[in-house]
Amino acid sequence: MRSAPGIYDLFRAKWTDPILGCMGYLAGDPRARLDPPLTTLAQNLGGYFSELPDAQLIQALHNGHFDPKQWGRQREHSSIPVLAESLRELVRLGDAATPLFAELGEISRRIMPNQPWTCIWR
Repeated sequence: MRSAPGIYDLFRAKWTDPILGCMGYLAGDPRARLDPPLTTLAQNLGGYFSELPDAQLIQALHNGHFDPKQWGRQREHSSIPVLAESLRELVRLGDAATPLFAELGEISRRIMPNQPWTCIWR
């Protein structure tokens, strides 16, 4: 993100696009997630787009407080993330014994490799 200041500004901006912001956060080096730019981005996504599953996941990743049981209860009858990387993170962090995460794992396996979205290809 440091090598592309225009993109960096877009990702950290207060009024950032929620999907571009989530993509920017997930594209960042996971070891660098406590860097100020990514902290600002996570805070803005949580503050302005807290209803979106991708933003909720990023808040959980950034805060280090992902609770699969709580997520499973909240999301049971709701939408899934738009981004394939968010879905992969959810599957990685989730509990395979929880029906929601079993379903998300199946969706994740059916996404075309390198596909950025959670669209399913047959």
